Amino acid sequence: MKLFHSPTSPFVRKVLVVADERGLRDRIELVPSVLSPTSPDAALSRSNPLGKIPALETDGGDVLFDSHVIAEYLDQMTDGPRLIPAGAGRWSVLRREALADGILDAGILVRYETFLRPEPLRWAAWIDGQLTKVTQGLAMLDAEADSWPAEIDLGQIAAVCAVGWLNFRKPGGSDTMAGFPNLRRAVERLSERPSFARTVPQ
Repeated sequence: MKLFHSPTSPFVRKVLVVADERGLRDRIELVPSVLSPTSPDAALSRSNPLGKIPALETDGGDVLFDSHVIAEYLDQMTDGPRLIPAGAGRWSVLRREALADGILDAGILVRYETFLRPEPLRWAAWIDGQLTKVTQGLAMLDAEADSWPAEIDLGQIAAVCAVGWLNFRKPGGSDTMAGFPNLRRAVERLSERPSFARTVPQ
């Protein structure tokens, strides 16, 4: 399998953590992709017309995207406890993943606005609105973090990757985890797993 990736993408990190947790990491070849909103990667665009990472080329030649689809595909490739459980527990895991991904979407929009857009064209109200989504999302994760299940799941993976990226890029310009002690503890505990330690953004 081939994974179009960037080492700083939190969505790529989520997929790599899933692959590691499911014992599949050695079967994935990383294909570097250099992206910006205004300069698509031509090789990636031939596989994913949206020009976004991650995109996974399977052993059968199909290309899967986005990160959730890839994560679910990898989760079903091997036997053992699933990162996306069946039954009623499935929906809380997927909702947690969606919340974490939404936090990331908002944070990435802030980074685009502040890092890539020329300063005279930046929209302060837009930035504030996206940062509000980040804060509200983190508050919900914090309220639930003490009751997360003992077994790791995709929702927890997505949350750790989201917090890791926020700490790395600091789109709000301050300590991401200030005021969210439950979430901080949960992320610190999970980050000790080898799958997270091997994928810390550099």
